[in-house]
Amino acid sequence: MFAALKRIVFGKGRRKAPLLAVFPIPSALAKEIDERFEVFRIPGDYILFREGTEPEKLFFLRKGEVTLTVKLPFRTVACMRLASGALLDLSAVIGHRAHAMTGTVSEDAEVRHLGVREFVVLIESRPDLYLQALELLAAETQGAYQALAEMLSRKRLLWSPRE
Repeated sequence: MFAALKRIVFGKGRRKAPLLAVFPIPSALAKEIDERFEVFRIPGDYILFREGTEPEKLFFLRKGEVTLTVKLPFRTVACMRLASGALLDLSAVIGHRAHAMTGTVSEDAEVRHLGVREFVVLIESRPDLYLQALELLAAETQGAYQALAEMLSRKRLLWSPRE
């Protein structure tokens, strides 16, 4: 069910961050996104949100890609990329937490957004939407675990029990 990682090679053997599978947004939630989220086009390399900041908006990536990065003491690491159709950083919004990563969009991206407060009021007023948001979070979490396991097994860092 989960096609967790796809690596795309470009240039002279350099690799982009892994492209994670995008999980389909349930129909009622998708309808609300189309009706309520404001659309805007943004130039490439535009930062939607920064690691460590509180979320102000929930973003839906309609077109393009977003690269998620983490800042380490001496460098910034590209952890993953998400393709169009992704609802960005839903976990920070639902969990009332700061962004865990920085999100930077690709060239000619089209993004929809809605304020966090408006989104929370919306899903709290509609239990079906709240449940769909939680189902989406569960699918993303399971996919992230699988992607991590695949990456660790390729690097031979994952322990395998003897059979």
